[in-house]
Amino acid sequence: KKDSATMSYFFVTTGMAIFMLIGLTIIIDVFQKRWWLQLFIDNGVNPMIGYVGFANILWPILVLNKWEPVIIEMTSTAPFMGFLRGFGYTAIVALIVVVFTRFKLFLRT
Repeated sequence: KKDSATMSYFFVTTGMAIFMLIGLTIIIDVFQKRWWLQLFIDNGVNPMIGYVGFANILWPILVLNKWEPVIIEMTSTAPFMGFLRGFGYTAIVALIVVVFTRFKLFLRT
């Protein structure tokens, strides 16, 4: 059974979100470092591609080229290698989203 949400949880997560918003606003607007966060900005503009990108773009490419079993075999040796596999998949999907966003290809609900 899932635990019910508490008021403390709502206040803590709201506070963390506000601090992140303030910090990112300072980095982007005050320090003019937008290019540091451009990958995240592009993924935020086009999130639906990110949601379906792995299952509908990246994974079929890996399976059709027979790379998936090789990647699984190489990264199943240690927990850190599994983390690197997940990080790599996420980075590739994020870059795919950037390409879609730059070409103005948006997936809307």
